[in-house]
Amino acid sequence: MQLATSCDKKADPAPVVVTPPPSTTTVAPAKSSAKSVLTFTFAALSPAINGTIDNTTRTISATVAAGTDVSKLVPTLTISDKATVSPAPGVAQDFSKAVTYTVTAEDGTTQAYGVSVVVPPAPVVTTKAIKSNSDLPDVLEDLGNGVDYLVTANISITGTRVVTVRPGVLIQFEGGSSGFTISSQAALKMIGTAAKPIILEGKVASAGSWQGILVRATNIENQWEYVTVRHAGGNSQNGGLSIGYFGDATRISLKNCTFNTNFGYGVLCNDDFYSGNCFTGFANNTFTGNTKSALKIRAAEMGSLDTPGKYADNGQKYIEVAKQGTLIDDITVKKIDVPYRVFATVRSNAKITINAGVTIEFTTDVGFDCRYDDKQGAIVANGTTAEPIRLIGYLPNIKGLWKGFLLENGSPETSFTNCIIDGAGSIISNPCSGGYKAALSFGANPCGNYPGRGIVSNCTISNSGGYAIVFKTGDPVTVSNNTYAGNASDNTFNYK
Repeated sequence: MQLATSCDKKADPAPVVVTPPPSTTTVAPAKSSAKSVLTFTFAALSPAINGTIDNTTRTISATVAAGTDVSKLVPTLTISDKATVSPAPGVAQDFSKAVTYTVTAEDGTTQAYGVSVVVPPAPVVTTKAIKSNSDLPDVLEDLGNGVDYLVTANISITGTRVVTVRPGVLIQFEGGSSGFTISSQAALKMIGTAAKPIILEGKVASAGSWQGILVRATNIENQWEYVTVRHAGGNSQNGGLSIGYFGDATRISLKNCTFNTNFGYGVLCNDDFYSGNCFTGFANNTFTGNTKSALKIRAAEMGSLDTPGKYADNGQKYIEVAKQGTLIDDITVKKIDVPYRVFATVRSNAKITINAGVTIEFTTDVGFDCRYDDKQGAIVANGTTAEPIRLIGYLPNIKGLWKGFLLENGSPETSFTNCIIDGAGSIISNPCSGGYKAALSFGANPCGNYPGRGIVSNCTISNSGGYAIVFKTGDPVTVSNNTYAGNASDNTFNYK
């Protein structure tokens, strides 16, 4: 018997995909293990001192100036990001002994840095005393840090002796009469440099605490460069450097020198009788803080002062021009940062050229003279519209304060253009000029055949105590395009 069976075949059911829910667990990033000192500075010191960090040996070293108190120094540190340090930065520590700073990284690991601060020994004081002429060596050397020489008397350098001072030397002077006097054919030669100037100063840092330097010698080796003289002018010297005496023809060269905080003048030329220039060289000098003018000079030195020099920051805001013999060498007066103030009439047998922009002030009854027998004398004062030359009284707007210009010798070079001339004509210059008060007086015909010559154009002449311009009819004096105001007499006078 055969049995037959059957069943229906059905498809398998589709698989079910189950997606697990998102995880709510966050994996924390690894913590930083950085733990270095990046900078270490003593910022309160002047200048600030940066420590040297050695990350191999984990040490920090710093060297401070001699004499520094390291028992309470406050360091500034920068360290790795997310790290901390102990002791805390900005807190004073005693660095006379070893100090350890421990840097802790974010992950808790640590690194220690040992800090050492070195204080060098104070420099050895090598000051040599100069108490008498015999103590003064022929060559003064830079002996090291500090004061090299201390002078306690007035030291004389005379005969043909030449004393040389090397760059970088510092000389102090103690006592009101201490200083150097150079005379005869002797010389004090001081050539410093910008980096190593030579300094002469008072042990007491106040004006007049020592006498200063007196030069009365003709030796052309009296040369100073990059020399500073300060605190001098005591014992009636009245200045840092005093030059010349009674016709001794002293000469000296000053370049890149500084005269400051002296009692009286920075430099004074004292020789009323010597007609030549005291300066064999003069360039780029600075005068500050002197109680009187930067310089007291004569007309001969007016031509030495240069535009780069600094003369303004002193007690008297002008250059004092004093008496001297007849000027015999041509000069060019250059524009500087203060006026020239003339205290005695200047007689010239040489050409005086006055540059544009110059101001010359005149005190009572003084002026410039070129007499009829001063054959080489001439005044060439040619300003510009932008920079006129000012020839004025030392007190503004005073009629007839100063004498004026006496121009008897008839030089064809004499010329005044674009000048402001105010307050002249105080006294009769000379009977040979006609006997008239005037700002500008040409010719000397009453004393012989000395016709006036010159040019006056585009000038303003005011407040003369007499005439503005005087000359003889027919003389070759050209007067044109001038402005006149407040003159006591006529603007021009032509005598016969």
